[in-house]
Amino acid sequence: MNEFTGGAPKEEQSKEYVDLSEKFRSMSFSDFRKELNNLRDVPHLKIDVDFTGEEKQSFIFKARHLKAFVEDARDGQKRDVIVRLRREQISWEPNVFSSGVEYVCID
Repeated sequence: MNEFTGGAPKEEQSKEYVDLSEKFRSMSFSDFRKELNNLRDVPHLKIDVDFTGEEKQSFIFKARHLKAFVEDARDGQKRDVIVRLRREQISWEPNVFSSGVEYVCID
Protein backbone atom coordinates (compact mmCIF):
# COMPACT_ATOMS: atom_id res chain seq x y z
CA MET A 1 0.00 0.00 0.00
CA ASN A 2 1.39 3.39 -1.03
CA GLU A 3 0.39 6.53 0.81
CA PHE A 4 0.56 10.10 -0.44
CA THR A 5 -0.27 12.88 1.95
CA GLY A 6 -1.80 16.11 0.67
CA GLY A 7 -4.22 18.86 1.51
CA ALA A 8 -3.63 21.74 3.85
CA PRO A 9 -0.24 22.06 5.54
CA LYS A 10 -0.12 20.21 8.82
CA GLU A 11 0.17 22.31 11.91
CA GLU A 12 1.48 21.01 15.17
CA GLN A 13 -1.38 19.00 16.62
CA SER A 14 -2.49 19.25 20.20
CA LYS A 15 -2.27 15.98 22.10
CA GLU A 16 -5.56 16.65 23.83
CA TYR A 17 -8.58 16.55 21.56
CA VAL A 18 -12.02 15.02 21.34
CA ASP A 19 -12.17 12.40 18.59
CA LEU A 20 -15.53 12.60 16.81
CA SER A 21 -14.71 10.04 14.11
CA GLU A 22 -17.14 7.37 15.31
CA LYS A 23 -19.95 9.86 15.90
CA PHE A 24 -19.47 11.30 12.40
CA ARG A 25 -19.71 7.80 10.91
CA SER A 26 -22.70 6.65 12.94
CA MET A 27 -24.94 9.72 13.42
CA SER A 28 -27.18 11.55 10.98
CA PHE A 29 -25.73 14.90 10.00
CA SER A 30 -28.43 16.83 11.89
CA ASP A 31 -27.76 14.80 15.07
CA PHE A 32 -24.04 15.30 14.62
CA ARG A 33 -24.54 19.08 14.35
CA LYS A 34 -26.55 19.01 17.58
CA GLU A 35 -23.72 17.11 19.26
CA LEU A 36 -21.28 19.81 18.14
CA ASN A 37 -23.34 22.41 20.00
CA ASN A 38 -22.60 20.48 23.21
CA LEU A 39 -18.86 20.63 22.43
CA ARG A 40 -18.57 24.35 21.69
CA ASP A 41 -16.19 24.91 24.61
CA VAL A 42 -13.83 22.04 23.70
CA PRO A 43 -10.64 23.58 22.26
CA HIS A 44 -9.73 20.80 19.79
CA LEU A 45 -12.02 18.46 17.83
CA LYS A 46 -10.84 15.84 15.36
CA ILE A 47 -12.35 13.51 12.74
CA ASP A 48 -10.38 10.77 10.96
CA VAL A 49 -12.34 8.77 8.35
CA ASP A 50 -11.73 6.27 5.57
CA PHE A 51 -13.67 7.08 2.38
CA THR A 52 -11.85 4.67 0.05
CA GLY A 53 -15.01 2.56 -0.33
CA GLU A 54 -17.45 5.44 -0.80
CA GLU A 55 -19.36 5.87 -4.06
CA LYS A 56 -19.19 9.30 -5.69
CA GLN A 57 -22.49 10.81 -4.44
CA SER A 58 -21.97 9.56 -0.88
CA PHE A 59 -18.39 10.83 -0.93
CA ILE A 60 -19.44 14.30 -2.10
CA PHE A 61 -22.20 14.54 0.53
CA LYS A 62 -19.92 13.50 3.40
CA ALA A 63 -16.94 15.52 2.19
CA ARG A 64 -19.04 18.69 2.10
CA HIS A 65 -20.14 18.06 5.67
CA LEU A 66 -16.52 17.68 6.74
CA LYS A 67 -15.69 20.98 5.04
CA ALA A 68 -18.53 22.65 6.97
CA PHE A 69 -17.24 21.07 10.19
CA VAL A 70 -13.82 22.68 9.67
CA GLU A 71 -15.18 26.05 8.56
CA ASP A 72 -17.67 26.32 11.45
CA ALA A 73 -15.02 26.24 14.18
CA ARG A 74 -15.73 28.72 16.93
CA ASP A 75 -13.16 31.32 17.97
CA GLY A 76 -10.36 29.59 19.85
CA GLN A 77 -11.41 26.13 18.68
CA LYS A 78 -9.33 23.97 16.38
CA ARG A 79 -10.99 21.36 14.15
CA ASP A 80 -8.93 18.80 12.24
CA VAL A 81 -10.13 16.36 9.60
CA ILE A 82 -8.16 13.62 7.89
CA VAL A 83 -9.78 11.66 5.05
CA ARG A 84 -8.28 8.48 3.64
CA LEU A 85 -9.26 8.22 -0.02
CA ARG A 86 -8.42 6.94 -3.48
CA ARG A 87 -6.50 9.38 -5.69
CA GLU A 88 -9.43 9.70 -8.14
CA GLN A 89 -11.74 10.87 -5.35
CA ILE A 90 -9.85 14.15 -4.91
CA SER A 91 -11.30 15.40 -8.20
CA TRP A 92 -14.85 14.61 -7.08
CA GLU A 93 -14.87 17.51 -4.59
CA PRO A 94 -11.56 19.44 -4.81
CA ASN A 95 -12.84 22.51 -2.93
CA VAL A 96 -13.12 20.42 0.24
CA PHE A 97 -9.39 19.77 0.25
CA SER A 98 -8.48 23.42 -0.26
CA SER A 99 -10.49 24.40 2.82
CA GLY A 100 -8.43 22.73 5.52
CA VAL A 101 -9.60 19.13 5.19
CA GLU A 102 -6.46 16.99 4.94
CA TYR A 103 -6.26 13.78 2.95
CA VAL A 104 -4.14 10.70 2.61
CA CYS A 105 -4.26 8.84 -0.72
CA ILE A 106 -4.40 5.09 -0.40
CA ASP A 107 -3.63 3.28 -3.66
